[in-house]
Amino acid sequence: MKTLGNIHLFAELKRSETGATYRGIDTMSQRLVLVKTFAANGGAPEAAARFEQEAKIYAGIAHPNVVQLIDYGIADDVRYLTLEFVEGQNLRSLLAHAPQEGKLPLEIALAIFLEILAGVAEIHRRKFVHRDLKPENILIGHEGSVKLCDFDLAASSETRIADTGLTGSPGYLAPETILGEPVTPAADIFALGILLYEMIAGVRPFQAASAGGEMNAIVRVAPLSVATINPHAPALLDELFQRLLAKKPEARCKNVEEIQVWLAQKFNLGSSQMRRQRVQAYLAAPESYQSPAFSALVNAEAVSLPPQKAGRRLRVVAVAGSLALLASLAYWSSNWTTADALSEKREEPQTQTAAIDSFAQNIAIAPTSQEDENPIVRASTVAASNPIEAAGDSAALETSSPPHAVFIHSNPWAYIFIDADSIGLTPLPEPVALSAGAHTLLLKNPKFPPVRLPLEISPATPDTLAFSLWEHVAQLELHINPWAEIFVNGKQHALPPGEKKLILPPGRCELKFTHPQLGEKEETVFLQPGETRQLQINMF
Repeated sequence: MKTLGNIHLFAELKRSETGATYRGIDTMSQRLVLVKTFAANGGAPEAAARFEQEAKIYAGIAHPNVVQLIDYGIADDVRYLTLEFVEGQNLRSLLAHAPQEGKLPLEIALAIFLEILAGVAEIHRRKFVHRDLKPENILIGHEGSVKLCDFDLAASSETRIADTGLTGSPGYLAPETILGEPVTPAADIFALGILLYEMIAGVRPFQAASAGGEMNAIVRVAPLSVATINPHAPALLDELFQRLLAKKPEARCKNVEEIQVWLAQKFNLGSSQMRRQRVQAYLAAPESYQSPAFSALVNAEAVSLPPQKAGRRLRVVAVAGSLALLASLAYWSSNWTTADALSEKREEPQTQTAAIDSFAQNIAIAPTSQEDENPIVRASTVAASNPIEAAGDSAALETSSPPHAVFIHSNPWAYIFIDADSIGLTPLPEPVALSAGAHTLLLKNPKFPPVRLPLEISPATPDTLAFSLWEHVAQLELHINPWAEIFVNGKQHALPPGEKKLILPPGRCELKFTHPQLGEKEETVFLQPGETRQLQINMF
């Protein structure tokens, strides 16, 4: 049996390149604990910093809905976190074994969700963003407790959060995270919406056959009404999902408290103790669990609003969602794993054409304008092979030439915008119809600076356009002895463990390397598009 300080480790639960997770027993208190370890390694300073950050976050939060930190220290050159051990299962396991095809009874889903909200509210109050809210990181105790865990990706909400790659789990990412934009607490709000939807519907709202397909849907497609998937779910929840899963961060609920107030107004779920007892009863015997009458859960005023206030709005949401589905039929038929099952249950929406214009753009279609910080702009233009044709009157071409259908590919993948309109993730499943004339193409990948290119369309334009993001960036391979924190033009850049290359915009880069004991070093480099350069930094 391994020993770490005063803890006996008797079961290894998970192992990674830099550490492991164990079940252990604290010999002082004789209670079960969870131990996360990190082997100090000069080659992974960013991972070490994240481990220390996770310890600080745990230490700064004392809340019944967050796993508690018991100890943090170093023993035998191994850093470790000792955490409260929750006897039970995670939410993923609970959903996988739910008798109702991955769905939870409404009151159980809402009871668990309210406890999750309380934990996230405390995290946000402490000025942190979790950034990895998913069923695996929500623990359900046998006695009905609900606790959040795993803060290794969490970051302060008081600083601009931007990464050199996707951070989090693809099925729970917010649109702005996928597009490489700054992450705020609104990203957690979006993930909360996905969690609640999944608990009630049994599937994620944007679930697809591939991670790329799901991310594309997150950015572009409105989710189905949850009531079309689970007929036992009240349609009034669509109002909440509209706010939680809005494509634009500013359109979502402003904070967790706003969600809590909405739920308290719409549902009778009792005190925290009552909810815990209800969850405990469900956990003890899910197959024989009896739900209370629906009328006992929903406030009378929540279901008796005049049509102009509640019913009309909900019907419009259904219409807008259906319009989005029709517009994305080719995508969904090939990517959504549950499309056949859902189409059998989906009812024909009530049509209200007068109201569609006011809601469809905000609900059913992704935002069409994306502001980018310092995008790369290149003078190269995809034009007709005949320069005389390319120089012709674009207005005449627009009126006389039909739209030209083009496939767009990129290496590596990118999210495509044309004239500020979001198109989708490459490789696109179908060609894009573009009018003749000048367009602006924007390619976004979270690991790369945004690349903006002029695009000229004419009858002679090839049917397939291929772009390489690598041609528009520079790679800086760093060899640092022993290690250092990296700043480029005043902004910190974190490299994943084992990675040495920074992807940077061409031009002048002012580099600063800092080490807590060895001080600072500075370098200035001038990088060319497509260049890969090595840089040796000795901090001694």
